[in-house]
Amino acid sequence: LGDMGARVIKVEQPGKGDDTRGWGPPFLNGESAYFLSINRNKESVTLDFKKPEGRAVLDRLIARADVLVENFRPGVMDRLGIGYETLKTINPAIVLTSISGFGQDGPYAKRPGFDQIAQGTPVSLYLHIPYCHDICWYCGCNTGAANRSHRLAAYVDALEQEIAAMAQRLGGRGHITRIAFGGGSPNSLPLVDFVRLLQQVIRCFDARDAQISVELDPRRLDRAWIDAMGVMGVGRVNLGVQTFTPAVQARIGRIQPLDMVERAVERFGRIGIAVGFDLMYGLPGQSLDDLAATLEATVRMAPARIAL
Repeated sequence: LGDMGARVIKVEQPGKGDDTRGWGPPFLNGESAYFLSINRNKESVTLDFKKPEGRAVLDRLIARADVLVENFRPGVMDRLGIGYETLKTINPAIVLTSISGFGQDGPYAKRPGFDQIAQGTPVSLYLHIPYCHDICWYCGCNTGAANRSHRLAAYVDALEQEIAAMAQRLGGRGHITRIAFGGGSPNSLPLVDFVRLLQQVIRCFDARDAQISVELDPRRLDRAWIDAMGVMGVGRVNLGVQTFTPAVQARIGRIQPLDMVERAVERFGRIGIAVGFDLMYGLPGQSLDDLAATLEATVRMAPARIAL
């Protein structure tokens, strides 16, 4: 506003002023270079508007202002007796703009924060792919069969738009430290669509050094998918193993021989990707001996993570 010619009066704390006056180095003639860069074209006044004389000055400024910009945590203006309803009684035409570290709602809304803190806040991003090529008979998840290409294409288009919308809503705040793809089975998508979604995340967010993990169905895992995981910087994959007992696999409609999983673990190991196993107990007809055999086979392959 100041750059465009408006008269901007900055209200600071008595005795110390804005905290950013002390941010440095660098300093210019004892003034913080950062403070000078973001407060150019502004005038300053110190006010304690908890005191009657300070409040009187503030009311006079409000009466003459077109816009009031405040950066308290949500609710503080109301507690100080200068919320929007009060402001309107002083100046019915005033425009109130509220800026806070983490927005006006949500789990972090009440936290204080400077711009740099908000931009650097670690954020985890989960992308859900609710489709599988084959639906396991035990599954109670809201998962659809990946048997119609137009259905998958429509979902990928919508998810790509949502990624862009969420990035716009965050407005550059937050640093993506972890990206997780789950489902369903992310490899129910055509490989080109999976790559497209991951590239959209990296393009829209600050995610240049994020840890990436992907849940995969071993039955739909070919060399192209494995190689792509390495090229795209995936650090960990979780394989839906469930059980290695053939009879139990047949009962749940999920046939995946032991050597199929062993080959996947070996190939991922060669390109430096950690592998986790998702196992289950309580499947139809599954005994403790079945579980023990599955665990023994799992330990031999030494996955980096086991979820049972």
